[in-house]
Amino acid sequence: MSMNEYINKGISKVTDTDASNAKAYFSNANETLRHAGHYMVEVLDGVHAGSKYTQKSGSLVIGSSSESDIILFGSNAAPRHFEVIMTSGVLTKLQVKPIDAPITLEDGSIVEVGQYADIGSDEIISFADTEISISRIADPKSFLKPAIRVLAIICVLAMVPLVYGIAASFIGNVAEAGSRVASSVQSGIELTSGKILGNTSQVTPTKEIDEAFAWTVRVKLEDLKLNHKLRATPTSDGSIRVYGNISDKELPRWTNFLQWYDSSAHFPPLIRDISRVGIDNNLPKIKSVWLDSNPSVFFKDGVVGGVGSKIKDGWKIVDINNSSVMIERDGTVVSLTF
Repeated sequence: MSMNEYINKGISKVTDTDASNAKAYFSNANETLRHAGHYMVEVLDGVHAGSKYTQKSGSLVIGSSSESDIILFGSNAAPRHFEVIMTSGVLTKLQVKPIDAPITLEDGSIVEVGQYADIGSDEIISFADTEISISRIADPKSFLKPAIRVLAIICVLAMVPLVYGIAASFIGNVAEAGSRVASSVQSGIELTSGKILGNTSQVTPTKEIDEAFAWTVRVKLEDLKLNHKLRATPTSDGSIRVYGNISDKELPRWTNFLQWYDSSAHFPPLIRDISRVGIDNNLPKIKSVWLDSNPSVFFKDGVVGGVGSKIKDGWKIVDINNSSVMIERDGTVVSLTF
């Protein structure tokens, strides 16, 4: 098909219906932008089911005490159960942070006190005997795709006279950009191969490449609903450090992540700094800690150990500092405070 035939075929798809709907599309877009930053809080279950509350962007505390912004009298909610941070941006997520007690997200993930999670509009939050949802009054998703379609039609009509003049230049630029992307990917692969083989004399780690690997890991953690528990960051030596804590319920998803990471041969070394929640019952109990040039830990069962020592139930001491003692077993790292 010639360039002329291709353009004419594209123009023929612009119908009268598309043109007549353009005004309605942009009217909806204007309404959404006018209400940007306004939210609807709706109680779905519990003694206050059916209640609705309109809130502008900002911070909102929900609980059973008079100190909360939304007060749920008669419920089993904590006094200041959790906080919701609602941004004014139309495409950004909401953030939830437990204050006095944990909450449960729509996918079943539990967010503990001291943690936070990013959620989308309309997601359900469960706590005590109550369920709520927080949604934007005018969600940009309802007009975004139609508006893009209208803009595309307008651009096609406006640019037809210019298409022939810029086609060759555009194709040349695309080819050059593709060549640059391929070169960047190859450089990343060569860099990682050099690290794996122990030969880094011909490659130099760059902050951009390390951050790109970390970003890929963060996306995978978000896909597995682990991003509210685990964080990923590049290290100075080019490794990727994943740290945080997980529960037994989340262990299968963490195993899934490790299998995915290990299957990618070009990824840099992974540092696993993960603690398990809910395994405190049989952990070694600290009696005292001696901090000097050769720090030692005195346990209540009479055992004394330093960094590298094997102790009760196969645990190994990996670090002793002025705030905690880190022990490790089978890849699980636990922090013991004193």
